[in-house]
Amino acid sequence: MRAPRARVTEGQLLAEIDSPEQDNLVAQARATLTQAESQATQTRAQLENQQAQLALARVTWDRYRNLQARGAIAKQDADQQETNFHTSEAAVRAAQASVGASDDNVRAAKSNLDRLISLQDFEKVKAPFSGVITVRNFDIGALISAAGSATAANSGGGATEMFHLARFDVLRILVNVYQENALWIKAGQSAEVLVQEFPNRKFNGRITRTASSVDVASRTMLTEVQIPNPDLVLLPGMYAQVRLSRNAAEPSLLVPGDSIVTSNQGLQVAVLLDPGTARNAAGEPYPAGVKRVHFTSVQVGRDNGQQIEVTRGLQGWEYVVVNPGDIVQEGAIVQPVTASAKPASPPNGKGSSPKK
Repeated sequence: MRAPRARVTEGQLLAEIDSPEQDNLVAQARATLTQAESQATQTRAQLENQQAQLALARVTWDRYRNLQARGAIAKQDADQQETNFHTSEAAVRAAQASVGASDDNVRAAKSNLDRLISLQDFEKVKAPFSGVITVRNFDIGALISAAGSATAANSGGGATEMFHLARFDVLRILVNVYQENALWIKAGQSAEVLVQEFPNRKFNGRITRTASSVDVASRTMLTEVQIPNPDLVLLPGMYAQVRLSRNAAEPSLLVPGDSIVTSNQGLQVAVLLDPGTARNAAGEPYPAGVKRVHFTSVQVGRDNGQQIEVTRGLQGWEYVVVNPGDIVQEGAIVQPVTASAKPASPPNGKGSSPKK
């Protein structure tokens, strides 16, 4: 056998297996084909001879038939020539059948030879694609059988591959997508791959195919993501994290997870509204910027940890109160501030100053 290099290209010869038995079968099949072709040549020559004799018998029969019609010869002589003519016709048909049978023998012998040559081609192991050989399960001069390499035969195991060829320029990542996200996973979507060994680099991939069904045991859908790896920095078998982007017609509303409040009315979010006609303790209207707390019921979708998707209850323009405490009640007057600003005192000593 010929030992391969680590990096190989498509169609490159990796190993040559010596198989004298297969070579003898091919040589035997070639001889059988040659013999069948020679037999076919002989049958065609016999057909041509019979056709020539048939032509002579036809001419002779036509002459004797004309002479008999004028009474120049005996009827016995004319009948004899007619019999010779029909005998020649039968001989031509038999020769034609022999030619057909010999042609069939040639085709059968050629088909058998092609089959054996195809099997003989397996003696040359070639790379099906360009890549890197990561495992070789044999040594030069080892015995290769139908059960696999010599290593597998000696260990008593099943069939073992001769080579393990890995393609590095394009890698596949199999991701189990949860049922709640499986509906919007489509082939062709972009994906972002993160690898722990490269903290400052993001690899862009694309979804190539999905299982199109949810596993009843794990409630996940198997999804394949392919990422280009032209510089071969990623290795097969590495662990990675995949971030999938949702392609929705309308962007979903995301609120901080701490803003969701569970009450007797279900899930609610505290939003800030204008105080309207409300007055402070002195009977004066509140200054600009002061807001009124209102709890609105919402329905949530995906939980991303720090953020939660709101599918119903908000329109997108509301100011949401983050982590409202027990002091934040319906109708409370507050002075909203941003998360980075220092909270101010309530305008009338009531309520709290939630973050925006």
